[in-house]
Amino acid sequence: MEKFIEVFDNILPKTLEDSYEKDLISHSYPFHYGTNITYGNSLSNTKYSPCFTVPLYENFTNTYIKCNPNYFNQVLYYLGFKLEINILNILKTKVLLQIPSINQTQDDIHIDMNGPHWVCLYYINDSDGDTVLFDEKGEKEIKRVTPKKGRIVFFNGKIPHCSNPPSKTHRAIINFNFIGEKL
Repeated sequence: MEKFIEVFDNILPKTLEDSYEKDLISHSYPFHYGTNITYGNSLSNTKYSPCFTVPLYENFTNTYIKCNPNYFNQVLYYLGFKLEINILNILKTKVLLQIPSINQTQDDIHIDMNGPHWVCLYYINDSDGDTVLFDEKGEKEIKRVTPKKGRIVFFNGKIPHCSNPPSKTHRAIINFNFIGEKL
């Protein structure tokens, strides 16, 4: 699996972008509180980085929340169509929501899961709180991406990364971990 990072804006139709923002930033889904946005997957796992999450799907337990998974998976299908990638296996999908914080230290550097996989971060809304991607050791910053509604960041799952807490408004993403192959 090659090491790469790609950023795309507005791959999805505007109506779908608006629908995700409306549906996910409402009281329609059961958000759960977490004390660390990395959920124990960080390289250091030392920071208090609170967030709210909605687990949409987990392949390992074959668990869905009460929703149509294909509604959210459209992000991956649009990405796959654009890049000619066959989505073979969706491993995990979750929504992460961070609220503005006066503590502006970056969250723990982490990888989402062990083993080969790709990561797709879909930004639900415009906000601050950049995503930062690092070299293999998690020491040197190699790319910084500012959240923008409709933006997708697609990268190799072995790349350590972190978020920065927002200071002005909430920061909401859908995080996909999946296996795919180039057609």
